[in-house]
Amino acid sequence: MNPIEYLEQTRDALQALCDELTAELASAPAATGKWNAEQHLEHLATAERGMLLGLRRQAGQTASEEELAATAGKTDLILTRIARTVRAVEAPAIVQPVGRYGVWPGARQAFFEAREATLQFARTSPAESLAATVMPHPILG
Repeated sequence: MNPIEYLEQTRDALQALCDELTAELASAPAATGKWNAEQHLEHLATAERGMLLGLRRQAGQTASEEELAATAGKTDLILTRIARTVRAVEAPAIVQPVGRYGVWPGARQAFFEAREATLQFARTSPAESLAATVMPHPILG
């Protein structure tokens, strides 16, 4: 599966889950130290927006041979293993939920707007340009 298909598929799956949520369910308190649905969506929206900003900054800049070698296979790793990881990982402070999108469905709307912007960028960028783009990842380096 290519990255655009993955983005579309995960968007659609999340949309189906969100369709089941009421404001009460989305913002219901989670177990201590856990995020509720609204907080997860805020995290995803914020991370997606940050990723897109990074991609736009890198647009047109081709990574060096060393950078490409160091990141070889990481797209596949993200799509096949990292995205399906169920163990909790501490999110960087900048993408932790703080209520930045207001009350429900603010975080939901922010995520779907961010995903649509990411898809638009990916669909209109040359594949070879995207393949030659390297950005640091908070977990993978």
